Amino acid sequence: MGRMAARGAQFFIFLLLARELSPANFGFYGIFITTILLATLLGNVGLRQASAQWIGIGKVSHNEALGTLLLLLPGLVFLSALSVWFVIRPQISGLGIDFGGIIVFLALTGSMTTMVFQGILLGLGRTTAFSVSDSIYPI
Repeated sequence: MGRMAARGAQFFIFLLLARELSPANFGFYGIFITTILLATLLGNVGLRQASAQWIGIGKVSHNEALGTLLLLLPGLVFLSALSVWFVIRPQISGLGIDFGGIIVFLALTGSMTTMVFQGILLGLGRTTAFSVSDSIYPI
């Protein structure tokens, strides 16, 4: 039920944005979200899958995996945010480098943190918590 509600909320937000934004701004929104999600997938470099497998087979504890992820995540977010910034910089040049960079960094921090820490949930066998987190983060 949680996944269905999240998908319904996403659809509702999508309809509101399509109605309120100009065609050019709505197109930019689509490019921005796609770029953020692609950078999230590429930027986590398989850490979700690796942590899930290593916790699952008992190679590391969930605390060790958490510590490692907390050490690696800031650098990965920074590199991903830098690459996204260079891709979309011409479209958001009116926002200024500080504000536009902050938006990109915050968007990637949230999505990458959620995705990478899902590996701990999977490794511990908490599939219900994983499903909830997987349904929510694209909003």
